[in-house]
Amino acid sequence: MNYYGARQRKDGRWDYAVENNGNVRPVGYCHAYREWDDAAVNLTGIPADQPQVALAAQFKHKHHADGHATADEACECYR
Repeated sequence: MNYYGARQRKDGRWDYAVENNGNVRPVGYCHAYREWDDAAVNLTGIPADQPQVALAAQFKHKHHADGHATADEACECYR
């Protein structure tokens, strides 16, 4: 089962993240943007020419990996 919410990182900053079987990873804009490449296509099966890939690229400037000062900031970022 997936559990979503603000999670504190080892450096004390906060990300909005998903936890599954003890594995925690940032989601939404709290996840650093990666260009869609062959590895992403192989992982998801979604070809790079699909509309959702181009739509996501339009918002890549909002993605970040530097965390937030508080849990509330991380939740607001996901909203």
